Amino acid sequence: MTSELTLQTPLHSLTLEAQILGTLLMEPRMLETVLPILKVDDFHSPVNQVIYNTVLQVFNDNVMLDEILLVERLLAQPHRGHGSFKNQLEYVGGPVYIIGLTKKVTSSANIREHAFPAQWDPKLGIHVT
Repeated sequence: MTSELTLQTPLHSLTLEAQILGTLLMEPRMLETVLPILKVDDFHSPVNQVIYNTVLQVFNDNVMLDEILLVERLLAQPHRGHGSFKNQLEYVGGPVYIIGLTKKVTSSANIREHAFPAQWDPKLGIHVT
């Protein structure tokens, strides 16, 4: 019987969140690596939650993700939260923020470790990394 690992706390590192999102934009196939455990609520930043949620929607639509498509999807989504933002793209900081995510990536080699910094193994009763 295999134990199920779950992320116990949100990432709490905006830099790490940006690197994960940037990696997914540069190498969309990496989503399959983080998808089993990394959930929208694992992101501490509400902006990054919106972006990751949209990334998941694109993935579920079986469309290849890139910066342009992400910008278009965010632009098409009305903003329903606080503030006077017209759409989700405006809320997250516009195309400049989306394009900037890829500039924060130095390597995709450790995305699995970055995405799962604090996991709880209920079978073992310990945190694993």
